[in-house]
Amino acid sequence: MCAENTPSPVSTRLTDSVSAAGVALVVWVARQRGESAARETADAAPFFLGVIAAAAIELAFARWPERAARLWRRPAVRVGSPVGLAVGTLLASRRRDGAPSAVVLGGLAGYAALLVGIVSGVIPEPASWFGSRGRGDPDGDG
Repeated sequence: MCAENTPSPVSTRLTDSVSAAGVALVVWVARQRGESAARETADAAPFFLGVIAAAAIELAFARWPERAARLWRRPAVRVGSPVGLAVGTLLASRRRDGAPSAVVLGGLAGYAALLVGIVSGVIPEPASWFGSRGRGDPDGDG
């Protein structure tokens, strides 16, 4: 059950997934207009680095859910993160071929796969990954 004034995981998942899909679309379209975009964006190593990075970020969010929720509730973070990711990727891709795009697309694909797994029930809710971590726990945050 969600506390008062805390958005439900489902509502944030919808907006987060739409935001991630928008970033992926911008990055993909921009790379397809590049010179050798298809070959560079299809490189497996940067793509899987992005998948691993997305998993690491989600693990950190699951490990410290209260901190992550406080941070993610800030409008500047919720809006600035996808915009910054898209702009940063496009700027980095101008200097380093397709590797930044591949990393970002891999990360977004990893996030989407994780989201599908959670929504379908194959993967448990991230809040349960590390057990209950309340104020009474020796390793708790409070």
